[in-house]
Amino acid sequence: MDQGEVVLEESLILEELGAVLPEYMVPGALVVMDSFPLTINGKLDKRSLPDPDFSGSMEAYMAPRTELEIAVCNIWKEVLGLDRVGVTDNFFRIGGNSILAIQVAHLMSKALKFDIKVSDIFRLKSIIGTLEVLKEDFGLVKPYYLTYNYELDDMIFISPSRSGSEVYQNLAEMLGTKYNCIGIDNYNIHYKDKISSLNKLANYYILEYEQKYTLKEPINLLGWSLGGHISLEIAVILEGRGYKNINIILLDTFLRDKKMLSLSNKNYKDFEIKESKKVYVENVIAALDAENELANSSITDQLKYSNILLFKAMLININNKKSKLFDEYCKTLDTNNINLISDNVQVINLECYHENILETNSLTINNYLSAKNKIITLTLNV
Repeated sequence: MDQGEVVLEESLILEELGAVLPEYMVPGALVVMDSFPLTINGKLDKRSLPDPDFSGSMEAYMAPRTELEIAVCNIWKEVLGLDRVGVTDNFFRIGGNSILAIQVAHLMSKALKFDIKVSDIFRLKSIIGTLEVLKEDFGLVKPYYLTYNYELDDMIFISPSRSGSEVYQNLAEMLGTKYNCIGIDNYNIHYKDKISSLNKLANYYILEYEQKYTLKEPINLLGWSLGGHISLEIAVILEGRGYKNINIILLDTFLRDKKMLSLSNKNYKDFEIKESKKVYVENVIAALDAENELANSSITDQLKYSNILLFKAMLININNKKSKLFDEYCKTLDTNNINLISDNVQVINLECYHENILETNSLTINNYLSAKNKIITLTLNV
C-alpha cells in the first residue's frame, strides 16, 4: 500500500450506499479489481469478471432451528447457489434480486402450503422475518414498515397491472420516515376468480384494508398506471361515505377515451416478462383480460373534494412501435384526461417513460411527498 493511500472498509462502503439506496439495491458483495477485463473490441468482458463471494455478507450467522426453517433455508440455498444461509440473512444482501425473489416465493409457497407473495420477500427480506410475520395473515394488505407509527399519516399504495405491491418498495422505503407505507397487492394475479368490475375491486380493496387498519384522514392513495385508476374509484367510494380530506397521487395514470381504447385494446397482451418463474408469468397472463376491462372502465362519479397530484411521463418510446401512437396521443393530454372527473388536478411533468417512472423518478416523487401538506397546497393553487 502506498503511503497516504486511503483504505475503505467494505462495511463502511455498504453503510454509505445503504443511506442513499433502498436495501434491495445495496450490493450483496464487493469485489476489488485493479482493472476491468476487456474484449478485443474494447468492451467489458463480463465472462472474465470474478464471481462475487457472498459468504462475507452473512453477518451474525444464525442457523435454522426448526424443520420449517431448515426447509426454507434449503430453498434459499438452492435458488441463490450458496452453501450456507442463515435465518436472519437479508435476501438481497446475499445475492437475491427481483427475478430470484419470484422463484423463492413460488418454492416457499409450495413448501409451506401458504401463499407467499413476491412482495413478502421484498418487504420482509429474511427467513425469520417472513415466518414470524406470516403467522398473521394480512391477505392482500402488505405493510412496508416494521413498526407502525401512530404519529404519522398512512400512505396506501395500490398495485398496478401485471405486478404487485413490490414495485413500490423503493419509494415506500424512501417515504418511511414521513408515512406509514402500506401496500395493497394485486388481487387478479393471486386469485383465480378474477374481478373485472372497477367498483367491485375498489370496494374489495377497501374491505381488505379496513380488516387491518382504520381509515383516518388525511387519506393518502398512491397508484401507478392502473393502480392510480383504482385509487380514483376508491376515492369516489370514500367521498360517498363522507370523507373529504383525500389526497390521490397518480403515477402516469390516464383515463381512456375512445381514441385510447382503439389504440390500446389491440396491444394489451403484447409484453415480455424475462427470466421469470413460469407459474408467475402464467398468473400475470391470466389476469390480463380482467385488468384490461378495469383500465377501460369509467370512474363511477365525479370527485368533489379529493386533491389529485399527477406525475406525468413525457417521453415517447420510439423503439416500441406498438405503443408509440398511444404515447404520442397521451402526451397531447395535459392531465391524461383526469380533468374529466375532477377540477382539482395538479400536474408535474417528468422526463421519463411510462414504464420506468418508478425506476428513474422515485427520489423526485419522494421529495414532493415528503414535504408536509405539500400535496394539498399544490392542488388548491391550481
